[in-house]
Amino acid sequence: MNKKGKPNEVLLGKLDTKADWEHVGGLGRERAETNSKGWMLPGCQLLYGESPQDAAARILAEMLGMPDQKLEGPAVFSEVYGPASHWDLEFIFTGERDGAKPHPAWRELRFLDTTKLQQADFARSHEDILAHVGKWKG
Repeated sequence: MNKKGKPNEVLLGKLDTKADWEHVGGLGRERAETNSKGWMLPGCQLLYGESPQDAAARILAEMLGMPDQKLEGPAVFSEVYGPASHWDLEFIFTGERDGAKPHPAWRELRFLDTTKLQQADFARSHEDILAHVGKWKG
C-alpha cells in the first residue's frame, strides 16, 4: 500500500514478536523472531480454501485494522528458489492511504521510501515482492 500521492512510500512494518504471529501471519515463534529485525509487507499465505481476495480482506482486518481499505489487483507472480526448489505464488494487491495507525501485531508500522532501502533492510525477502511491482530496484 502506497502513501497517497507518494508512490515510492510503501507501508512496511517490523513485527512484534509478542503478537500471535502463528495466527496473524502463519509464522511460528522462531520464524517470527528471525524476521522481526527487518521491514516486511503486511501479508501471509492463503488459508486452505481461501481466495486471494478473501486473504487480502483478512490481512487488512487482522494485521492492519483497516477493513474498509480499497485495493486493486491482484497482480500475480511466481518464483522458485532455494536448494529444495521452494515455490512461491504471489498475489499482490495495491492501494493508497493517507496514513497508518498503530496495530498490536507490529512494533513499527509506517510508510517508507523504498528507493532509500537496501536489501539488508528487509525481512522475508519482501524486497523481491516490491521489485515485481516496480517499487524497489535494489
